[in-house]
Amino acid sequence: MNNSKHILDEKSSFEHLNLQLSKAREIARNAHNGQCDKAHQPYFLHPDAVSQIVIKNIDSQASSEEFKIHAMIVSYLHDVIEDTSITVDDLRKQEIPEVCIQAIETLTKKEGQDYWEYLSEI
Repeated sequence: MNNSKHILDEKSSFEHLNLQLSKAREIARNAHNGQCDKAHQPYFLHPDAVSQIVIKNIDSQASSEEFKIHAMIVSYLHDVIEDTSITVDDLRKQEIPEVCIQAIETLTKKEGQDYWEYLSEI
């Protein structure tokens, strides 16, 4: 009986993580809507590509599913605070995991921050 409950808890947790991932992808898609990169392509293609690179590289490691999904959430949202009107509080209201928010904040270049200073902090 305990084993069945454990399996159901894991399934529920995995489903919740996948919902958070879908939400992160949608937040990024909406936040970057109408933005273009330097090649004049829709900007959302960038976080989408980053997420694919991240998962490809993580898949070769012995990482947990939770870690993989968190890494993909961060890859989708890594530019939203810096390049859109989305705030950290907005991400919290959308129930993005705090560990992901902390990583996103670390990756966010602050307004007026020197590029080399920024790189030294990440």
